[in-house]
Amino acid sequence: MPPNVPPWIPLIAAAWAVANIILSATVALYERRETVITGQLKDVTLTPGHRWLIFFCDWLPMNIGLIAFFGIVAVALRYLKFEEGLEGLEPLRIPASYSFYALSALTLLLTVCEALFMARSISRHEAGSPEASQTNTCDSDTGTPGATIQSSGVSSAVVIFSLGAALLLGLQSWLSSVSDQDNAAE
Repeated sequence: MPPNVPPWIPLIAAAWAVANIILSATVALYERRETVITGQLKDVTLTPGHRWLIFFCDWLPMNIGLIAFFGIVAVALRYLKFEEGLEGLEPLRIPASYSFYALSALTLLLTVCEALFMARSISRHEAGSPEASQTNTCDSDTGTPGATIQSSGVSSAVVIFSLGAALLLGLQSWLSSVSDQDNAAE
């Protein structure tokens, strides 16, 4: 690293890259999810066979990949060693690692719940249920259009909240370690 670059700049770049990967994957996942649930791909109505194909060959592997990505980042953060000049950021490492473990577990739980809902949606369409078209585009309890889009917003909010909480915990740990170092120096 060039000597005139502050040591925290690469950390910001790494956080930006991870956030871009997560957001891009989330957008792609929810596009596939909405396609499977609604049975529509642009102006084309999909058969149940095509919906199953998208479910098993696109949506499910992408979710498994996202869960694995969170796990890999968590393990990498756990064993990360900071270079000279960044030792003060050491308290951030463990909370950030645990937040990615939590994200991996939460994504796994949401994947199972969404998979069950999507399988039920496709099965209803296969059976020719008269409520199949309603269930695919409306909330079955309230009949509100766009309920599936609202649930994807909730998942994104959970991810953002988890990352924010990890950053706050890490910041608090870092500030307390800096305070302890200042008190020790006096």
